[in-house]
Amino acid sequence: WKNEVMHWCQAPREYAAIHFHDDDLYDCGWETDFEIVIPQRTPSGVYGIRLCQDGDQDILPFYVLPPRAGYKNEVCFLASTFTHQAYANH
Repeated sequence: WKNEVMHWCQAPREYAAIHFHDDDLYDCGWETDFEIVIPQRTPSGVYGIRLCQDGDQDILPFYVLPPRAGYKNEVCFLASTFTHQAYANH
């Protein structure tokens, strides 16, 4: 990468790198701490699961999609999921 352009369309060869290594992390093997059941008729939208422990809390966003068949709104919400963690301080 030469850092001469900042848009991949102008230098696609410089932005085409993806690397997989034998020692890449696939699964931490962590045990399940909790499960939630989303009721079948939950309206589509953005929801959050609040996790609290020892005075600290975090909210994990999740999205409920509308059924494949039936009425659909003419609005689209595009969410960049989990990118907020790139700026997190924990």
